[in-house]
This record gives sequence, C-alpha cells and structure tokens, in this order.
Amino acid sequence: MKTNPNPDIDRLLVKCLLGEATAEEHAQVAAWTAADQEHLRYFEDFRRVWEESRRLAPAGAMDENAAWERFRQSERFQEARAEKFSAQEQEPGGRLRIPGPREKWALVAAALILLAGIGTLWLVSSRSMKGGNDNSLLAVKTQALTRTDTLPDGTQVTLNAYSSLVFPQRFRNDARLVTLKGEGFFQVVHHTQQPFIVRMNGVTIRDLGTSFNVKSRNGATEVIVETGEVEVVSGSYHVKAGAGERVDVPDSLTKPLKTPSVDELYQYYRTKEFVCRKTPLWKLAEVLSEAYHVHIVIEGESIRELPLTTTFSNEDLDSILNIVTQTFGLTLERNGQEITMKQ
Repeated sequence: MKTNPNPDIDRLLVKCLLGEATAEEHAQVAAWTAADQEHLRYFEDFRRVWEESRRLAPAGAMDENAAWERFRQSERFQEARAEKFSAQEQEPGGRLRIPGPREKWALVAAALILLAGIGTLWLVSSRSMKGGNDNSLLAVKTQALTRTDTLPDGTQVTLNAYSSLVFPQRFRNDARLVTLKGEGFFQVVHHTQQPFIVRMNGVTIRDLGTSFNVKSRNGATEVIVETGEVEVVSGSYHVKAGAGERVDVPDSLTKPLKTPSVDELYQYYRTKEFVCRKTPLWKLAEVLSEAYHVHIVIEGESIRELPLTTTFSNEDLDSILNIVTQTFGLTLERNGQEITMKQ
C-alpha cells in the first residue's frame, strides 16, 4: 500500500473549509478527492467533524493556524481518525496513510459536488489532473460567500456570492480570455500585447489598463470602471469608458449606454461598506435587497428619490434600515423576507 503523497492533506482541507486556500490548493484537493473513493470518504468524515468543531468554537474570525491546532487536538477529531483508520493504516508517529490513486475518474463529479458545499468550488478538467495540460480550463464558483483570488497572469479578481469565472490554466496566444457569470471585480495586470477580455451574456469587455466591475442582471450587463479604460463590445457596437463611467448593455444586440457612475454602492461586496453619495433611496433599497437576499419595497413615489449621504460599515440589515427610516421619518413593515418602507 502506498503512503499518502501529501502528508499535509489535513491542513489543506482546513484551508479549503476556511475559504483561505489558493486556486492551486483547491485544485490539489479536488484532484486528491477525485482520485480514490477512500479519499472522498475521508473528506466527508473530515468535513463532518470540522463542522461540529466550528459549532463548538468561540465566535469571531477564524485563524487558519489556530483553527487547525484546535481542530487537530480535539477529542472528536482523534476519535474519528481512530474509527476510520486502523493502526495498520498509519505510519509511525500517527501519520495517516491513504491508499494511492486508482485512476477512478468517475469520482470527479462526486468530489466536485462535495467541494461545492464549502462555499467555493474549483473545477479541474481530467486532462489537467492526469498530465497538467496547460490548455485545461479552471473555474471558480462561489456560493454564499465572496472570494478574492489571483489569476495565472497576476490579475486579481473578487467574485460576489453565487458567481462563477472560467479561465485557462495558463494564458496563451494574443489574449487573456475569461468568462464570467454573476458579478466580479477585476484589477488587471496590464500587458500591451495581450489584452484581458471578459465575456458575459454575449458581451465582450476588453481591458485597456484598468480596474472594473462587471455584473449580470436578468440578462443585462453592467460595467463600472474604477481606473483606466475599457472597451465594451455588443454586436457591432463599440463603446469606450473611463474611470468614473458606467456602461449598461440590455442584451448582446443592443448599443451600450454610457453614463457617469454616480455612486459607490457596487463596491459593497468587496469593501463591506455601503457608500451613499446623494444616493436615491430606491437605489440603496435595491442593493440592500441583493446583499441581504430580501425584497425591499418603497411604497410611494414621493420617497423613492430621497437622497442619502452616509456610509454603513459592517452593519447588519436591521441597523441600516433603522437609520434610514429614522432619518427620513418613515415606517417599516416586515413580513418574512418582504420589507416595505413607507411614510
């Protein structure tokens, strides 16, 4: 029986469960889990014990090293390891021995579904796992949490919740092409001879040296430029936008509409702040609905355009709504996820 090729697999699993693993580490765990049914079972047990450990842990930010040490020393973890693997399956000193890969690639789908449950899912094609083919595609998909990571060219991307990005393991040829669903913010490493291109809803966003936010809503595409310049291509239409400008494309056959970007609310999922600068109430309500997965209705046209200038930093929804209603003298009614603001 072969020994475990990665003796630190437990620590890697902890990093994945904390959402602190890199793209390569997620890919490594996905490949390891998919390679052998025993690996998959071990991960299932590991995750179950980890979730139990987190429920018993003190509230607050999770530090990887501290979390790992507490988890490793927990009685429940030691019991689980003893139950799952006999003494013959461990090396001297208690290091876990895992059976070597059996090339059961049919387990890939099961492993990926399993990894989806931890909040972020990195997919690796079987060609990549077998031979590291540089033409293989990777994808990251977020669930309820946002994620920031670095692409192969050094470009940083932050994905909002329930979004996905597909990209090659290594960028080649004349362009760096990625495909986005949902919402993401890109801080692009500029290469004159190799433009960075985002595709969404049949629309192409070409980086001309910039940072920008891209979002899909009901089939429409929204691009907001923070720095530099982008070119938005929709069918035969081409529109360039610079810092502080916004481009809206209802569909891939419609001419893009460029307007000034009048607020910073789109940044909320990166900064954890809702920044209002004479922001109309309807706009804040729209973004809060999206961020907190509720439906906020403003009853009465006379209050929809009420302007608000303030910043909400790391505050819960109830606190924000209380401040808004007190500021404008409004009343609030709540029925489950349906929230109504009115005079």
